Amino acid sequence: MARGYITSDAVFFDFDNPAIKPYGYGADVTYSDGRNDKTALQQKEYDPDFILRNKVLDDGVTSVEKLLTSSDSDYFAALHMNTMRAVCYKGKLSLPPVVSGRFFTEEECLSDKNYAVVGKNFEKEIYKEGDKSYYNFLGRKYEIIGITGIASKSAMDSIIFVNLGSLMPEEQLNGIYYIDCSRDNKAVYEDIAKNSKVLFGCNLKSRKTPIAFIDIASGKMYMKNYLFVIIVSLMIFAYANTLIQYIERQQLKISIMKLCGAKIDKILKEAGIEYITDCMTGILTGVLTLFLLLYYGVFALEYSYVVNVILGLSGASLGFAIVGFFIFSLFVVKADPQEIIRQV
Repeated sequence: MARGYITSDAVFFDFDNPAIKPYGYGADVTYSDGRNDKTALQQKEYDPDFILRNKVLDDGVTSVEKLLTSSDSDYFAALHMNTMRAVCYKGKLSLPPVVSGRFFTEEECLSDKNYAVVGKNFEKEIYKEGDKSYYNFLGRKYEIIGITGIASKSAMDSIIFVNLGSLMPEEQLNGIYYIDCSRDNKAVYEDIAKNSKVLFGCNLKSRKTPIAFIDIASGKMYMKNYLFVIIVSLMIFAYANTLIQYIERQQLKISIMKLCGAKIDKILKEAGIEYITDCMTGILTGVLTLFLLLYYGVFALEYSYVVNVILGLSGASLGFAIVGFFIFSLFVVKADPQEIIRQV
């Protein structure tokens, strides 16, 4: 969110335009390894007569549109220029959040109609014509189909998303591009890069992902694989520890019931009801607490995302409770009351 709905793993790139003269090209400079700058820059195909063109192809799409949609994966692609994102995407993805309206459909992304999803900071400049809303941008009128943003203030409030097809061919060459939201952004970029030479007569070059404040504050930790493993391991440890303590708390009562001649099915019924009650009380208390935090705006995230997280955590808790019930039931059956009382 700090970048305007761009992840830290996004791949930024632009065209390696041969007409742009490399820095220091032609100067009489010798490097420490004995090469001069001319031989060092031979990999750069410098051609001052080259013109980068975004042609309209036979199927009606531009070369940029063809390039950005040329991978078979599901991903989000965009032309990034200042606060504008000219977007297209493929497949079912987690799209930028909207506080009202909706985001573009996959088909609308390449449509030549002018659609826009703008941040909350632009709402004052939106005007009505009939039953539709519009915003003037790039010297033309865009139909507003959604307002993007999250529960609290964020970088999303100052972003304008437009469909890539609404831009003129020459406008689609202004800015840098990025690939995001796929399982492997680099792999998608490599797929796309293979088609650049055919469509444009030049290669692509990758760019560094912009650094946001969140990178500095978090040290770029996020949910790395090893961090995820550590967190899951701690959760399992806490679960096992809690279950062991719960069984130890119940073992004396179960032992006395066995010594008094209570049958296993009756013990399982009474102990099981208490176990289920304790588990459901804990899960419901956790869910209620999370919903209260969401209601009071503690999470600066999209509501639907937080709800999905809460549902996921609740499902995981229920799964742990079921596994724990089987372990607890096994203890009830196998428990030796004489040994337990002797230990006490």
